[in-house]
Amino acid sequence: MIYLILILSTILRYWKLGEWTYFGLDQEYTIYLIQRIVGGVNYPLIGVNVSDTGLYLGPLFLYFGSFWHWWGKGDPVFASSVAAGMGVFVTWLIYYVATKVFHHKIGLLAALFWAVSFPLVVWDRKFWNPSWIPMLSLLILLSLYQIENGQKKFLYLLVLGFGLGFSSHLQIVMFLPLIIYVVLRYWRSLRPKLLKALGILLILVSPLIIFDLSHQFAMSKSLYHPKSGMPANTATNYLNLVVGITRFIGVWGKPELTLENSPVAANLIHKVKVSPISWIVLLGGLIYSWQKRSQNKMNRYFFLLISTTLLLPVFYQKPISDYYLLYIAPWLLIWLAYYIDYLWKKQSVVAQIFIVLFLISQMITFFRSTMNFSLAEKQKAVRFASVFVEDGKYILNADDDKISFGGYRYLFTRYGKTPAKSYIDNNLGWLYENDQEFRGNEVYLFQVEDTSRLDLRDDLFVTAQFGKIGVAIYKNED
Repeated sequence: MIYLILILSTILRYWKLGEWTYFGLDQEYTIYLIQRIVGGVNYPLIGVNVSDTGLYLGPLFLYFGSFWHWWGKGDPVFASSVAAGMGVFVTWLIYYVATKVFHHKIGLLAALFWAVSFPLVVWDRKFWNPSWIPMLSLLILLSLYQIENGQKKFLYLLVLGFGLGFSSHLQIVMFLPLIIYVVLRYWRSLRPKLLKALGILLILVSPLIIFDLSHQFAMSKSLYHPKSGMPANTATNYLNLVVGITRFIGVWGKPELTLENSPVAANLIHKVKVSPISWIVLLGGLIYSWQKRSQNKMNRYFFLLISTTLLLPVFYQKPISDYYLLYIAPWLLIWLAYYIDYLWKKQSVVAQIFIVLFLISQMITFFRSTMNFSLAEKQKAVRFASVFVEDGKYILNADDDKISFGGYRYLFTRYGKTPAKSYIDNNLGWLYENDQEFRGNEVYLFQVEDTSRLDLRDDLFVTAQFGKIGVAIYKNED
């Protein structure tokens, strides 16, 4: 049965991958950092920045990505295929961990839920630094379970998963209360291994420590004096939190995949809606797990993680995006399987109906998807525009919306001709060579639905449309 689930997981994650690959500003930023490693320009001690807080992730994900970048020759579709492969692996891993913690049937149900959950399928098709989080979350769960069962050597795996998380996404800190709890609970038996475990953790975060020491404690200062950013309303953040968690259990609608890939918290209300049954199942599952908390020792960790999550909007004062909750998704689906297994024993028809509805609704939602501003459309626009310009002798501009999340400067370099100057230079120009003083032909990208931003100058040479991407070429005769 697990093989059928893995096949299903593979189909969903690779379906129309070339046509539906998402490539935006975050991917462009990451790929330029990776490109510098592959080219031997720089071997960084830090990774990407953390939401403009003045903090940075560790560099290990970049070094991981550099191998795939070299192998795939910088092709974003190849990178997405690697991410999809990791998603299939996580489908197997959630089966393995849930079978260990509970039993085989719960493992199968959890794997099935992960395989078809629409938000997870979408995110698993995108190569980005949070890709590691579900895997690390499951390693932490497995480690806690093994420690609870006397296998204290799994403390090393616990700190390994936690330490690697600092190179993936800062949401890994949500597991810190669980780690503190298990260490205090088993202090006597874990104490002989703590020094080695701390050594593993220090090795994994040592690049960040070295960077901070060599930059006058810049990151440490940011912890106490974070950079200003968009403030968040606590009530809105709690709504985002509940909606984001519930989306893992079921959505319904006709999604637009570029919007679904948006990391911006404000776009959550515009994404495909939560299925009403998801709220009922989530509430029922939480009540049942609470009632059975004394019968399964892992329930205490689940509710400790839930409690920590509920405090997130209090301590994090910026908008909470739905992908910030990736760390809890594997746990949530395992405990959902735990609840459905209980229903199966009591009301098998109800459990079977939910499984069938979940499976069908998620697959219908996925196959009804459309995608504007896909990588395929961006490639067509890039190749068209490159016919009318010379390499290194034109300017690339875009409207204020950056044509739904950008990424064009790298795409012109990869699939067309490199611009001398572009709209993104002020943000990413330090990652590549560019001539800020050059003025030449201009490629202007705009949304077809908003032609008011198109400047009908006398030097407008040609326009074209690719999906919702408009291309205008302004010819400089000088």
